[in-house]
Amino acid sequence: MIGEPRWPAATWVAGGVLFILLATANGAGYRYGVSDQAFYIPVVTRSLQPAAFPRDGATIDAEGRLMVLDEILAAGIRATGVSLETLYLGGYVASMALLWTALVLIG
Repeated sequence: MIGEPRWPAATWVAGGVLFILLATANGAGYRYGVSDQAFYIPVVTRSLQPAAFPRDGATIDAEGRLMVLDEILAAGIRATGVSLETLYLGGYVASMALLWTALVLIG
């Protein structure tokens, strides 16, 4: 409505933090690390270090063959020097922030 004060930015940020916490707690059974460590993390690790996982290399390569993201993430790690765990955490927080922003804009 015209003339009504808008919510302060601190309220939106607090709402965003609360949203990220609640969305993480209500992950519908998804737990970071279980499926990621079984597939995505080894594929990116193998892209960084081709000699990693010598006994499982054929399986990891077969699973990751059609994935482009592993090379992109590996290139990002090489360029920035951040750890794989930090990169995954940043991606998770960024995706939650993007979802919160979309909810605010839709609402």
